[in-house]
Amino acid sequence: MPSAFSYEQNASPTRQGKSLAEQFRRFYELGDDPIDRIESFTEHVNADLLIRPLPTDVEAISVKDPQTGNIVIGVGTSTSPYRQRFTVAHEVGHILADDIDRSSEVPQCEPNSPSETRANSFARNALCPLDGVQKIAQNLSPTAPGTLSKIIQHFRVSPSVAAIQLKEAGLISEEVCNELSEEWSAPKLASLYGWREQYNADALVSDQPRPSPRLVADATKGYRKGVVSPTAVALARGISSEQVKQELDVAPAEPQPTDSPFTELDAFFEEG
Repeated sequence: MPSAFSYEQNASPTRQGKSLAEQFRRFYELGDDPIDRIESFTEHVNADLLIRPLPTDVEAISVKDPQTGNIVIGVGTSTSPYRQRFTVAHEVGHILADDIDRSSEVPQCEPNSPSETRANSFARNALCPLDGVQKIAQNLSPTAPGTLSKIIQHFRVSPSVAAIQLKEAGLISEEVCNELSEEWSAPKLASLYGWREQYNADALVSDQPRPSPRLVADATKGYRKGVVSPTAVALARGISSEQVKQELDVAPAEPQPTDSPFTELDAFFEEG
């Protein structure tokens, strides 16, 4: 992660998150363009993204290797694709703010804590930049559902994110922002304005487990050396431990104590 990313300590968490998002977009020359591949977020901060079913009350878990500093972001499969994108961006916001300083960051945070507010602000502004919102809303009625739909479709964000960004851009009031967020859903707008097939395709992808190639390779190597369990490989690939053993057809030594982040992942999912 570039050390150039920083924020004013005395600024509000919302402004801190916005600043980090602007730096992120500027550093990677993203302009006002939408981020098509959600994996781009994690690749930019050199973290591995793992998408698989998670316990009902958990949307994401970030695990940091205390020795190497490598981070694995685990995000739950979801039929709400734009919420999943926000969750990934939110976790990257935590990474950029250096919030993840323990080996395991299980998301049991206070929703309104400074770190959560900052990460939410980062996610909104990284996914849906204000300049881009203003360009789309130009010559359109900012209060119209059609404008909201265009922003959602273009940046692939939720109605609440799009509405908040319209408000932050000074185009609508807080009252209108709340009304738009409460009245409209992404699938409803997609059906009404003719892009439901795009939404359905996004939802199909977001509901599928997706392994991280680097994570799978590292887990497999560790398993064959006997330093991680088959559960870790199964977690990385989204398959059963039995299938891992059958496919690898090896008899590794019993896993030894290790500081590997897979130990944290094993414990978390066994408890879940």
